[in-house]
Amino acid sequence: MMNKYKIYDTKEKRFLGLHEAAISNEGNVITFKNGAIYDVATNSNRYTIHYYIGKTDINDKKIYDDCSIIEFDFIGFGDNESVKYNGFIKWNKSRFRYDIETISHGDKDGDNYIFDLGKCIDRIKNIKIIGTLQEKASVCGSCHGDGEYEVSAGSHSFFVDCHCIKNKKVPRHNLKKEKS
Repeated sequence: MMNKYKIYDTKEKRFLGLHEAAISNEGNVITFKNGAIYDVATNSNRYTIHYYIGKTDINDKKIYDDCSIIEFDFIGFGDNESVKYNGFIKWNKSRFRYDIETISHGDKDGDNYIFDLGKCIDRIKNIKIIGTLQEKASVCGSCHGDGEYEVSAGSHSFFVDCHCIKNKKVPRHNLKKEKS
């Protein structure tokens, strides 16, 4: 099963459960106790954040939020036919959950879909990592004039904001869309 960021409590020597902690919009660790939210970022020596999704990852590779490009089959709701998608796993800060955002549908570009990973996990099969932007991205060309660069990762191309390009690597949070 896949979870949100793993948060390790060094004092209690354990990972916190999904109902115990999360990451705030500012990137701080917050904990939930008795219905209240406590910001624990001031005690940075106590908590460590692990930016990968599960203890057991696909093909022994760590899956990083917003930068691991995945290919998967989605079993439809009505007809049980499977459709192949490419996409990436994205942390939804407002809903405290992981989503999969698609970037292509089969062999063609189409509408982007967002799947709630927790609700759809039984319908998602044959997940493979086909690229990692953070490690393998390279700038393909110059700025397109609208503040975006074209970036390739493996056989896939994406557009990213100009300010994201640093040392020919793309930070996790800036993957936008596949080249059409």
